[in-house]
Amino acid sequence: MLWKRQMSPYRKPMFCVRMTKSLGLISISWSSWMGASLRTLRYLKLHQRSEQRCGSHRLTTYWHVLKSTRWHSAITTLAKFHRVNPKDVNLATYGKPSGFYNRQISTFNTISKSQAETRDKETGKPVGKIPHQDDMVAFFSDPRTQPKDRSSFVHGDYKIDNVVFHKTEPRVIGILDWEMSTIGHPLSDLNNVLAPYVWAGKKSSLGSRANEAFLPGNTPGLPTVDQLLAWYSEVAGWDPKPDMTWGDAFSTYRSSMIMQGIAARYALRQASSAQAHEYALLTEPFAEAAWDLVQEYKRSHEKAKL
Repeated sequence: MLWKRQMSPYRKPMFCVRMTKSLGLISISWSSWMGASLRTLRYLKLHQRSEQRCGSHRLTTYWHVLKSTRWHSAITTLAKFHRVNPKDVNLATYGKPSGFYNRQISTFNTISKSQAETRDKETGKPVGKIPHQDDMVAFFSDPRTQPKDRSSFVHGDYKIDNVVFHKTEPRVIGILDWEMSTIGHPLSDLNNVLAPYVWAGKKSSLGSRANEAFLPGNTPGLPTVDQLLAWYSEVAGWDPKPDMTWGDAFSTYRSSMIMQGIAARYALRQASSAQAHEYALLTEPFAEAAWDLVQEYKRSHEKAKL
């Protein structure tokens, strides 16, 4: 079961998608926030695998044996979700049907400029621009480099942390945190869920945000990116592989802007924890990582022209 919370009367209405083993996503129905929340929690509590009942050895064995199957379910569930036509479920107005990345670029650029001008409450020093900001905005805005425009439902923060698996079977039974869902480009969800693979080799610059368990060969049972993309393509009906580097660059740039936002709140002492300060310091490393991916995209496409 998937649910989106109604944040205010002016926000898009919540929807609820029920999943079955055979059909995946089969219906979308309106519901009140409270009723959907309680039903969702009861459903997930009944079916979710209990981590507390598994001893450490059993849990480790479970992950090694079933990790690939669970990733397969997570990726194919995303692909099934992307195949739902908003018009078919009376949600054509849930978002704009085209121009997703151009809207994102415009919004992020405006927000980033505001965040950059925020001054530290004590020192008066501005947060400052994201490294390569103008060059990256120009690159992402160039229609010659942008992915082919596509339209589908997008979750907005699809990742394993937001996926709930059945307690005894390696299949997805729920997806949480729908606050950023809309109609947009399906590539954005795919880049988000596969970001740990992209950042895994950048431990020295990205620190705790880089998980080396995602490096090739480091985790038994963990599928490769190529395998995950093949699973996705088979169900979704389109091949995202040619656009992945562009999407990875944009997703990482988006993360740098999020870190800059934390830096701005820290400067105003609205976010004063040690963790907030740690994330604020990652603005530049994430921007540099995004710029490296932009350069990788350019190199690969220049080579393809030869």
